[in-house]
Order: sequence, then C-alpha cells, then structure tokens
Amino acid sequence: MKQCQHETICYGPTVARPDDLLVLQDALTTVGRVLNSRRARQRIEDQAGIPLATTAIETLSAIRNLGPVRHGPVALRVGVQPSRISKEVRTLVGMGMVTETPDPDDRRAVLLAATDKGIDALTRYVGAAHELLAEILDDWSAAELSQLARLTSRMATSFAADLLGPDPSD
Repeated sequence: MKQCQHETICYGPTVARPDDLLVLQDALTTVGRVLNSRRARQRIEDQAGIPLATTAIETLSAIRNLGPVRHGPVALRVGVQPSRISKEVRTLVGMGMVTETPDPDDRRAVLLAATDKGIDALTRYVGAAHELLAEILDDWSAAELSQLARLTSRMATSFAADLLGPDPSD
C-alpha cells in the first residue's frame, strides 16, 4: 500500500472510497455463494441432464482444453491436489466421458482425453449454466450486460495476474 499524507489507508487513485471496496467484496461474495450453491448446481445439472460435481465438470473441461494430457497439468488447471483429480478422472472414465491411454513417452503414465460423450456433456452443462445466467440477468439491457462483461473480464484478469500469477498450464 502507498504512503498517504493522513493517518488513513491510501487506496490509490482508481478507488474513490473504501465503501466501494466493501460493496464490491459483498457483491462478489454473494454472486459466488449463489452460483456455487447446491440449488444453482442442481438446476444446471437437471437442465443439462449431467449429474456431476463442480470439480468433475472443471476436470472434464481441463481435459478437453489441454488433452491429451497427464493428470498433473489437469490438477494445476483445476487447482486441486492430484489425488482429487485421480478420483474425478475415475468417475469420468467410468461414465465414458474420458479415456486413458498409455503415454508413448512414459509407459508408466497415462494420457487423458475427453470422449465425444464427455464433450457433449460439457457442452450441455455449459449451455445450461449460460441459460441460468441469462435468466438471472434477463431484465438487464444489452448495454448493461456488455459493460458488466467487459468490466468483470478486466477484473478477473487483474485478480488472476495479481493473485495466481501466470497460468502454469500455458
């Protein structure tokens, strides 16, 4: 934090008031809590017909985006321990959404890839999540949604760069 002339915390030139930070933090907490709630996940699962936990969906998404890929980079992308990824992968393989094949560079390791069934499930899940978001924001104007998308994307980029550093899978 910068040094200020007075005995107050200096928030920098872009933050007009500490109250703005409190409002923003409260709003982000509420949105995160609601979107990660069991009720929201259940609505998305029911709409998509995909009975998978959030971590399984994130794992499937990472495998689709990175694959064929070993377990380690998937764990890094999802942000969980490799043992948790192994559990999710077993579930996804059992459902026919992911395949495991021997890594030609190291026969002790396996490469994970999303199957057509997994890609279809992920597409349906993301579509259902988008529909829920569209329903929630139905009374917002196109200009408001555009501004929200632009500013939220900018904020997410700032958060990721400052708090997470570079994406280890890039």
